[in-house]
Formats: sequence, C-alpha cells, structure tokens
Amino acid sequence: MKSFYFFLMLAIAQPVFAQQANQKPPEVQVEEMRARERREQEMRDWETKIFPIKYADPNQLWAALRMFRAEINPENNLRILAVKAPKEIMPAIADAIKTLDVPTRAKRVDLTVFILLATDQPDPAKTVPAVLQPVINQLKGVLAYKGYELVDTLIAPGTDDRMTEHNGALSPLDRASQMPSRYFFRAMFRVDATEGRGPVLRLDNMQFSLDVFHAPNAPASNVRIQTHIDIPAGQQVVVGKGTLGDKAIILVMNAKFLD
Repeated sequence: MKSFYFFLMLAIAQPVFAQQANQKPPEVQVEEMRARERREQEMRDWETKIFPIKYADPNQLWAALRMFRAEINPENNLRILAVKAPKEIMPAIADAIKTLDVPTRAKRVDLTVFILLATDQPDPAKTVPAVLQPVINQLKGVLAYKGYELVDTLIAPGTDDRMTEHNGALSPLDRASQMPSRYFFRAMFRVDATEGRGPVLRLDNMQFSLDVFHAPNAPASNVRIQTHIDIPAGQQVVVGKGTLGDKAIILVMNAKFLD
C-alpha cells in the first residue's frame, strides 16, 4: 500500500516539478516586463497610417518592409497595409511602398518549334538550316536514323504563367496523298529569370500531337509527345520523339525572351 501512495504522489508532483523547471527566474521575468513597458511607452508617440496597395501582394510587401522599426499588418482581402511607426521613419516606409507597389511586366516569350522528320536513309535533296546542324550531328550519334529533314517551323508566342495553344496544318508528310498534316500544341509557360543567370523557359504539361493523313478513306497516323522541359536562353533543346512507322518526328525548340 505504501508503494501505491508513493507512486501516486510522484505522479501528482511531476507536473509541478516540470512547471518549476520551465519557469524563468524572477529577475528575467522582471526585465522582460520592463522591456514591454518601455516599448509600449515608446509606441505611444508613433503614428498610424493605412496604405492602399494596388499591384503588389500585401504579404510580400510586409516581408520586404520588416527591415523598418515598425508594426506592419497586411490585410489581403482589403489590399491595405496598416503601419504604425515613429514619425521620422514613416516617410521612408511610404517611399518604399511606392517603389515596390508597381505593376509587373509580363514576361513574353517567342517559342520556336522545329519539326524534324527522321528517316532510315538520307535524301541528298533534303537539307536542314545551318542553325539546326549541330543538333542533327548529335542526333546521328545517338539514334539509328540516317536522314533528317525539316518538315515545318512553328512560332508559338506566349506569356509567363499562361497556357499557350496553337493548331493548324503542316506540309504533307505522305507524298503519295499530298494531304496536309494537322498539328496541335499546348503548354504552360513558366519563365525563370533568376538573377545571375540567363532566363529559362519551362514548358509544363507540354503536349504536341500530329495527325498524318494518307488516302482519303485510310486511317490517319498519329504522333503524340508529352513532357515537361526547360529551355535556357540561347540553346537548342531536343524536346521529344514520336515514331511514325519506320520514321520518327523529333521536336527541337528554342526560346527568345522579349522582356
């Protein structure tokens, strides 16, 4: 029975011991209370202003303005910043908000899509632009195809954080029927313009489809390419390959950043 009472008293006493262990020394508590009183006394002379925010994210502005000796409360729904600061500091805060609260320029990009046809045998009559020759040389080193020709070139303009879609007709791939091929292209443009390096275009959920028509009543051949890809400024990037019978469609892309 004595053991039972001993353990019971120990269980009751443990929270008390833990509370005492976590309790700050009296002198520390007194100093913290005095610091709060000094800050409250100092803030009585501060002025308060409400700044309407037109363009920027109030939370991002709050993070940028934390360098100032001030109390700043963002209100996203109202798109305002409530600022309480010393009178001598408030003009600098107002200037900083004016500098940061500006419309951001859309990052426009022209994406060039080269559509290549790879074949088992080279055709001397078919040539590719000189700008693509280094890519062709690399492809010949990794793929079994010997011949390459440029089927068509697409220009797909787009804007950062926007979906881009294009569709239309291409030059006939079936020389026997001479029926134009139909293509569809879509991708979400993401521009990474990290300071210290050139811009990079990321294509999220890039989809390219090509329907090659043969005889009027014959089924079409289909090529589908889906991927995510980064295209740095000034580089030609092989984006994907789709088989077309004993041939292949290869996409090569580059990006021109307009702003």
